[in-house]
Amino acid sequence: MRIKYAEGQTLLTLLRFLIISIALLGSWGMQKVADQCFYFAYNAREIAQGFLSGLDPTGQGAEGADSAAEKDAYVLYYSVYDEVDKATRYVYSVYYLSGEEGAYGLVSPSGEQLLENRYQSIQLLPEAFLLEENGRFYFYDQNLQPLSEQGWDAAELVFREDGMIDCDLIKVCRDGLYGAVDLKGQLVIEPQYEQFDLYTFETDWHINRVKQNGKYGYIDRNGNIVVSISYDFALMSTIKVYDADEDPSDPEAGTDRAVVYVLSGDRWGLMYKLFNGSTGEVTWGVEPPAEMVEAAEQAQNNRI
Repeated sequence: MRIKYAEGQTLLTLLRFLIISIALLGSWGMQKVADQCFYFAYNAREIAQGFLSGLDPTGQGAEGADSAAEKDAYVLYYSVYDEVDKATRYVYSVYYLSGEEGAYGLVSPSGEQLLENRYQSIQLLPEAFLLEENGRFYFYDQNLQPLSEQGWDAAELVFREDGMIDCDLIKVCRDGLYGAVDLKGQLVIEPQYEQFDLYTFETDWHINRVKQNGKYGYIDRNGNIVVSISYDFALMSTIKVYDADEDPSDPEAGTDRAVVYVLSGDRWGLMYKLFNGSTGEVTWGVEPPAEMVEAAEQAQNNRI
C-alpha cells in the first residue's frame, strides 16, 4: 500500500510529540537518553525529509520538478553545547549534491538549488560553506559572501565514523606548511608546521601534534605550546595509574590517565596531563609500549 505524502507529514508530527514526551527523561536524571531524544526532536524534519521525498516522487509537491531524492545525499552532522540547558544538542541536516565530478552544486530537500554546479568539492559547516574553486579552498557564509579573502591550497576536517564533525578546527595548508582555522574560516594558527594532526572530541585532551624543523611537539587549539617542539618523536596515549590500595592485577582497578610519550635520541620519557590541560616534567627512562616504538620507527623511516 502506498502512503500518501500528507499522511507522512501527519506521522512525522505524531512522532515529534512522542519524542518530546520521552525527552522529559532528562528531568529524571537520564540526561544521555534525553540528549538523544532532543537530537531526534529538533531534527526530525531533516531526518525524515529523504523518506518523505520518496513518498512524493517529485520532491516538490505537484510541480513535477526533478526529485532531490534521486541525487547523492549530503549530510551535515555536528553537535553544539546548550549553555542554558547544560546539554549537548545534535544537529543533523540532509542536502543533495547535483552536477558531476569537477562541477558540483548543492540542492535542498525541497529541490531548491543552493549552490550552482561549479565547485570541485563542497563542504558544509554549521554556519559556513567551504568550497573548492580552481584548486583553491575558500570560506563563504550562508549568503555566499566571502568570510575571508584567503584561499588555501588544502583544507581538511576531522569526522567520526558516524559522520559527525569531530573537531572545531580545520587544518589548512599554504605553500606546503600547515595551520588551522575555525569553522568560519577565521585563522587560528598560522601555517608554519610541516605536519599538523588535529585533535578529536573522542579524547579528553584537546591538543594537536605538530612537527617543525624535523621535531615533534604539541600545541593547544589556540597555538600555545603544551609539549615543547623539540623531540625526535612525540605521541599521545593513556596509561593505567593505581591508588596505593588498588591491586594492579585487578582488571577493574586503576584509572586511565592521558600522557604524551616523547623520544630524544635513544631516551624515552612521558609527560602526564595536568588538571589545567598542561603537562608536568618529563619522566625519563620509561619503557614505552611496543606500538609506540613501532610508530616512532615509522615516523623516522618516512623522514628518509
